[in-house]
Amino acid sequence: MRETIRNSAIKIYSFLFRYPEEKHVKYALNGQLEELFRLSVSSKNPMFQKYQSWRDVYFNTPQSLLETLQVDYTRLFITAYPNVLAPPYVSYYKERSLMGQVSSSILDVYHQHGFEMNDANSEMPDHISTVLEFLYRLLETGEGDDQAHKFYISYLKWWLPQWEDKIKKHAETPFYPLAASALVKFLAKEIS
Repeated sequence: MRETIRNSAIKIYSFLFRYPEEKHVKYALNGQLEELFRLSVSSKNPMFQKYQSWRDVYFNTPQSLLETLQVDYTRLFITAYPNVLAPPYVSYYKERSLMGQVSSSILDVYHQHGFEMNDANSEMPDHISTVLEFLYRLLETGEGDDQAHKFYISYLKWWLPQWEDKIKKHAETPFYPLAASALVKFLAKEIS
């Protein structure tokens, strides 16, 4: 049961760090996100409380919520002048560039485990959502916690705190700071 919850949470985190679409709003409106965040962040945490206050304003109008998430996502992870504020790519934190040696190394790991990039996730191989999707599939196929732990140590643990700090510093909504903080704590607890 615990593994099922862990795996489902990783799958949802993978989805959360893709460009927001209507499905994101559905997860938010039906309370699933708060349940997910509570797995690793106390509801008494000031960041969680700020998120709840924000939620009370924006969650009343689904279109407004979607547009707000899209604007913050774009600003944080895609285009901000003069630089992207919180690049969601492993290679950025290791090599300060994209699609370098780290990306190739990650692709090799994917191929070793039969993970194919597809249209459902059109992000680069070292984008946080792709990396989390792989981690989810690795755990789901029963390849074991040891492989997931090794992947986490090699490709996630060392850069996620820096990424979380950038999100906290630059986000205009409390959604992504809480999601990033919850993800970092969740992975440290469940995969380390």
